[in-house]
Amino acid sequence: MRSTIAKTLGLHFIIVLFALGLAYLIDIAVLALEDHASSTFQFLPRILVGLLVPLLTSFLMLYLAWYLFRSDSFRQPSSLVYLILGAIGIVIFTSNFVPFPIWLRSTVIGKIQSTSSRVGFDSIFYWVSCYLLVLGVIGKIRARK
Repeated sequence: MRSTIAKTLGLHFIIVLFALGLAYLIDIAVLALEDHASSTFQFLPRILVGLLVPLLTSFLMLYLAWYLFRSDSFRQPSSLVYLILGAIGIVIFTSNFVPFPIWLRSTVIGKIQSTSSRVGFDSIFYWVSCYLLVLGVIGKIRARK
């Protein structure tokens, strides 16, 4: 029983880290496209990506929610993983609006924070973090019933 719970938690932890990592890479790619568009005046690729990425991200997050709520593995501990890591992602993003310690700037958190400060509120990383937090809250409510 415990090994099944550990495997399930590990799987959900990997899913959440993959979602956040992919969202971060998408933000970096969009920033690179913006830099390229501003230097070459070719804005069509950036416009297409700006239109397609939120749509694709929405479908992937809805598929994740559908998968989680249909599977039996989304229980109390798993929903806690989504809740905590989603909250950490939101805190990392919102740290742009408060003073950031200098010693944290060279860490992974500092690199994510510096990228999210360039992206703004249309950040896919922020969006996915919020979605994961909501999935965690819904999972906790669902586990009570």
